[in-house]
Amino acid sequence: MGGSEFIIYIYISKRRTKKLWKKLDVDSNQVHE
Repeated sequence: MGGSEFIIYIYISKRRTKKLWKKLDVDSNQVHE
């Protein structure tokens, strides 16, 4: 696995976790309302 592939992998996983956190935020907001 090359260094650039590893960086791309980290970048994609970070974006995925951001989307996941946004979804969790939306879900928790719906629970509060």
